Amino acid sequence: MIRRTLNRFFAAQSLSRAARKRRTPRRSELPVSESLECRALLTGNVNVMMAGSDVLVYGDSQDNSIAIVAEEGNVIVRGMAGTTINGSDNAMTLISGSLQLPHSLVASLSSGNDTVRIEGVSIAKDAVILPGSGSDQVGIVGSTIGRSLIVTDVNGNDALSIQNSSIGFDAAITLAGSTGTIDLFQSTVSHNLFLVTGSGEDNIVVDESNIGRDLVAVTGLGHDDLALRSSGIGHHTTVISGPGADTVTIDSSDLTGRSWLFLEGGEDYVLVRGESILWDRMTVFGGTSADIIEIEPTVGVARLKTHSTYQTLVPDIVATVRVDDSTTGVYAVAGAVRNSFLKTLTIELSQSSVAEGAGLDASTLTVTRSGSTAQDLVVELASSNTDKATLPATVTIPAGSVSATIGVSAVNNDIDDPDAEVTLTASSSGFVSSTAALTVTNDDTATLSLAPASNTLPENASTDSLQLTVTRSLADLSQPLTVDLNSDNSNRLIAPASVTIAAGETSAVFFVNPLDNQFVDGNASVTVTASASGFATATAAISVTDDDVARLSAVVDLASISEASPAPATLTISRNTDTTEALEVSITLNETTRLSVPSLATIAAGDTSVQVSLTPIDNDVQDGNVSVGIMVSATDFLSASTAISVADDETLNNAFTLTTDLSEVAESAGEGSLKGTVEFNQVSAIDRTVSLNYSTSDLTGPGSVVVPAGQTTAQFDLSPVDNSTPNGNIEVTITGSTPNAVNRQTIVTLLDDDNLTITAAAQASSSSSTSDLVASNSTVITRQDMIGISGITVPGSVVDIDTNGDGNFDDGTAAVGADGTFSIDVSLTHDATNHGENSIIVRTTLGNKSQTAAVNAHMAVGTVVRFTSSQGTFDIELLDDDAGETVDNFLAYANANAWDNLIVHRSVSNFIIQGGEYTSNGGGDLSLVNSNPSITNQFNAANSNLRGTLSMALIPGNADSGTNQWFINVKDNAALDGDLHTVFGRVIGDGMAVVDAINALGTFNLGDIYDDIALTEVPLTSFNPTNQSLSGTVALTTNSDILVGTGTQFTTELQVGDSIQAFGLLYFVKSIESDTSLTLTYTSTVTVSEIPAKRDVAPLEDAFVVFSDISTILDLL
Repeated sequence: MIRRTLNRFFAAQSLSRAARKRRTPRRSELPVSESLECRALLTGNVNVMMAGSDVLVYGDSQDNSIAIVAEEGNVIVRGMAGTTINGSDNAMTLISGSLQLPHSLVASLSSGNDTVRIEGVSIAKDAVILPGSGSDQVGIVGSTIGRSLIVTDVNGNDALSIQNSSIGFDAAITLAGSTGTIDLFQSTVSHNLFLVTGSGEDNIVVDESNIGRDLVAVTGLGHDDLALRSSGIGHHTTVISGPGADTVTIDSSDLTGRSWLFLEGGEDYVLVRGESILWDRMTVFGGTSADIIEIEPTVGVARLKTHSTYQTLVPDIVATVRVDDSTTGVYAVAGAVRNSFLKTLTIELSQSSVAEGAGLDASTLTVTRSGSTAQDLVVELASSNTDKATLPATVTIPAGSVSATIGVSAVNNDIDDPDAEVTLTASSSGFVSSTAALTVTNDDTATLSLAPASNTLPENASTDSLQLTVTRSLADLSQPLTVDLNSDNSNRLIAPASVTIAAGETSAVFFVNPLDNQFVDGNASVTVTASASGFATATAAISVTDDDVARLSAVVDLASISEASPAPATLTISRNTDTTEALEVSITLNETTRLSVPSLATIAAGDTSVQVSLTPIDNDVQDGNVSVGIMVSATDFLSASTAISVADDETLNNAFTLTTDLSEVAESAGEGSLKGTVEFNQVSAIDRTVSLNYSTSDLTGPGSVVVPAGQTTAQFDLSPVDNSTPNGNIEVTITGSTPNAVNRQTIVTLLDDDNLTITAAAQASSSSSTSDLVASNSTVITRQDMIGISGITVPGSVVDIDTNGDGNFDDGTAAVGADGTFSIDVSLTHDATNHGENSIIVRTTLGNKSQTAAVNAHMAVGTVVRFTSSQGTFDIELLDDDAGETVDNFLAYANANAWDNLIVHRSVSNFIIQGGEYTSNGGGDLSLVNSNPSITNQFNAANSNLRGTLSMALIPGNADSGTNQWFINVKDNAALDGDLHTVFGRVIGDGMAVVDAINALGTFNLGDIYDDIALTEVPLTSFNPTNQSLSGTVALTTNSDILVGTGTQFTTELQVGDSIQAFGLLYFVKSIESDTSLTLTYTSTVTVSEIPAKRDVAPLEDAFVVFSDISTILDLL
């Protein structure tokens, strides 16, 4: 494989040398596929020839620089740095209206220091570039080469950069001069890449690129550096280093095939790192010196084999200086070549230093571009500090212009901060960015500012309702700042003594609070001052608004006074206004028979209040306590009021009784069904109130009852609450109370008239990890020997169970929750007596009431089969242990779906129902079930043919004749035991209700219709055949399913699925072709003609008892 790859490589090199030897290729050697039509061109530094579809470029011995670029939809060649094209300074158009050269490009630029730039161009075939013997540079940027690229230069310090380009086949690059640099960046070579460098210290970088097949790199005598970074090699990788001390770096790359590194001569270094993956073996052949290989642990290496090579760590100085250094490293050297082919932007400022207060267009910025000016260029602009200087996001250099100018604005931040150095950047895709420095000088001094949330504050505002923010204008925020605060009117507004602005913060907040003086004194303007050493002082004006109006207040020194008191109470009347003038106040009472007071009082000038005596009046009448209201008023003042209680000093015997008209009442008696009576033993001159209290909420009534003045009794309604809960009788105590009397009580019994209720259902037991309960009509089936029972009854009741049917509820007790729920685990049995049927009675008891609920559970030990019929569903437990072969025979038919749509073909009233022999095909058509070989009789006397048992049908006199037919006993048929009918299953729970319903259907003799004596007792839901004669006659042919008519009207008298009887035989219509021809569902067994036929002779499908499914339900248990 190495030999084949190298042979291809050296063959490509021979081709490039042959191209280099001839300055002008022979016509036969030009890489074109169409006839050449050469036209004479002018001479100059560089001559361009169109040879048919090929482009030939030749240069003289001067330092030539050309660019083959896409411009305005054309491909042009332009001379750069004074180079002429065909003797002209103007560019030459190679292709118009297309960006693709239709065939190949050959460029030979002779001996000068030449530069070739190919950008944005597509070359359909090959590109051959022979720069010459000088120090040359070749750049291929954003271009496509359809086939191969050959670059050969044997002298000088040469450089090649291929960027964002693709090569359709091979690329062979030889830079055999003194020092060579090869840069392949973000590009693709679809086939092989061959690289050769000369005797100098060469740099080769394949960066973010993909090689479709092989990479072969051969370096010369110098200390060469080769690096693969973030790239992929599709096949093999071969590196042959020269005698110098070389470095080979494989960085974050995928090498799919095998790799060979030949390290010759000097001390060489191999560094494999990053996320590199070597999918196949890498073989390193060491040279005569001690070579070093370093593989980072994270690298995925399938296999590594070395020959005479010392493995260790590559010295940091080597990895740093020759690989990673931003100036000397191989990536940096290649990057410099790469950037040399990018166009450049330069920017220049009219003012390099501006004051921050200079504002808009403080300086102007001029952006200048290199390269073509044929199109508009949008340049992106950025400021490193937009808090200091801003400029537009973009500027457009118009087509035909090399530069554009834009204004730069200074930002005045009102902060005392240092001068700022701002970097302004101009960038555009495909151009080298440019920067310029702008100094923005500070013109601010340190100041404080105060900002209140509002400039108005009512004096009755809540605490901390007005916030002020103090802000410092200083760039250096590293230290906290204490700011002194002051209010110039602390009688109206209070400010804190100081507030601290924390380090790193520009501001702090504090709160001021007004004083609510309750005095009418008008609005006040208060100035808050903030000051700190080294800062300009700040102030804020706050208007404190007066919320007071002229008003009076009235206060009594006592809450209550006896009417016999010798000392009066004192009323104090106050005003909240200016006291310069005296104020006359009017006094009024709402009750003048119990209290005496002057009608006028004067607040003297200079005083804020006056005191007045309140004298009680002793009337010697038992009239109870009274609250006397006092109101004071004055002109232009809001009135005020107060009150004092005057206590009656006469006493009265308030003894009373409390009774009801009934001592017992039903809880459902309704509203007002009970009457209560309060009766005093003396008449009173005032109303008397008796408070009522009820010991429970089961009886409702008023909270109090009033006995009017002059009366001794009062009645009130009482209402029992019907709680609809059987919670027993309830005694309610009613307590009456009133001042100066002993409390009285009476008791009412509420009679409970509700019935107990209970619901109960089966569930998984508390010890079961899964629920395997399956409902079977009103019974649940389980494999477990214990189930849970849960339900709801009346809270407070007792739940117990009877599981053995002895009538004693002594088999378990369940606790009833506050919400009435209960649950209990119950053991199940399966024995010869109950055959798994467990009837559990659950009883709830409360007081003298009880109620029961039943739960039926079947504990299954054998296979359970479900019979789904048109009359209902029932389940049967099979006797696997006692009749295993019979059970297996039964399940063989069921599991094979042989009994799908099986009918009950025999039913004898109060005896049996029988099935297993016939299935329904639809429309009344029946088919026989294919039977399996008969089985050995397994009759067991312990399993008698009793009601509800599933038993095997037999041919009379042949005990071993059981196959596919079975029957269910509708009553105890022990007489069948003598014929050895094997019982192999029992109907579960109330499934016999379905069996009985089938047995109760009328039976019909269908033996003649179906020509089968087994169908003489078929149960049907209904059967009313019309036996209608068909028009004309019909003919049948043996082994044919075609019925032919003569004079018949099949299309009007028949439809698909109808039954027909002809020549005593039953048929069913499959399809109707015409009035005289139809197809039967099966073939005839006779040949007859001109015979009459009848229709509607057989039952319809829905008249039969059909089992749509007979299958096990073990997987549900």
